[in-house]
Amino acid sequence: MLAAKTQYAIVALLELCQENSAARPAPAARIAERHGIPATFLVQILHELKRAGLVSSTRGANGGYRLSQSAEELTLADIVDVLESTEATTECAAHDSPFAAALVEICGDLASARRQVLADVTLADLSARGAVAAGPMWYI
Repeated sequence: MLAAKTQYAIVALLELCQENSAARPAPAARIAERHGIPATFLVQILHELKRAGLVSSTRGANGGYRLSQSAEELTLADIVDVLESTEATTECAAHDSPFAAALVEICGDLASARRQVLADVTLADLSARGAVAAGPMWYI
């Protein structure tokens, strides 16, 4: 499971992916409103993503955020690495149990599998999945 903070970050980055071709950066307030994300929390998240080099920002009345790299290069693992601890469990709560080592090994396997799944999905992939799930847009 991904933390709520990480989910908000991914949604915001997907919005930036959609708006990447626009001439102007996307304001955090518009992203927050469009996706129901608490605005102050989103700004904190975007600052973390900026420090990590995943987004860039422009100040001023026409300011906002943009992706710093292409959506085809940015993986979910890149995002999770910025916002969540990715360390595997190295200790079992029942450390005196003869099963502790086996349980810790399984936890390590789960962490590795999770990491691989996240590394295999780019922002562009997830954006395409979202577009298919939303269905075609009809305009009258």
